[in-house]
Amino acid sequence: MSNNRVTTIDLLRHGACTWPPGFYGISDNPLSEEGLQQMQATATRYGVNYSQVYSSPLSRCSRFARAWCAQHQNLDAVEDFSLIEANLGAWEGLEIEQVKMQEPVRLQKFWKDPLNNSPEGAETLLQMQQRIASFVERKIEQHQGEQLLLVSHSGLIRAFIMSILGANDSAWRTLQVPHGGLTRVRYYHQQGYPDWCSLEFHGLKAVS
Repeated sequence: MSNNRVTTIDLLRHGACTWPPGFYGISDNPLSEEGLQQMQATATRYGVNYSQVYSSPLSRCSRFARAWCAQHQNLDAVEDFSLIEANLGAWEGLEIEQVKMQEPVRLQKFWKDPLNNSPEGAETLLQMQQRIASFVERKIEQHQGEQLLLVSHSGLIRAFIMSILGANDSAWRTLQVPHGGLTRVRYYHQQGYPDWCSLEFHGLKAVS
């Protein structure tokens, strides 16, 4: 192993989906054709020569991952539950209009301050950050010096970026993760020194 190596972690959010606006954390909201095109355009324009693709098992991510790997014969799409979106607890699987009827006051508080007014039983920001950080740490150890693509969800990507930037909770609402947006983080490995990372870009997309 050389003294200096760089591991590239690209995080691609799924594209637009088909269900009405709602709380679909771990619910399998299908990817639309538009969404698939968004992801393909972004990966084609901004992607690199990946050595491995990891994907959330939800079809809005895995559909693209399988299609991308079919186009690049040297790649396999490995599905991992560590990349799944947050479980939204009592609101999981509900449309926004349903929640508006059932818990209008709490919904208004949620829009103003999501992290401190999350649905009962929802996964917390800290839990998401621990989950994605542990996954990335394992994959860096396994693929040090390589370029990896992680196909995932807005909540998990946002939590990860907040963690590496040391951002406080207020960043949750200001840090947007667009459909089909790509974020790149590079990890630098230098012998005799702790690893460090750099956010190269965030939320790039080829089509709206």
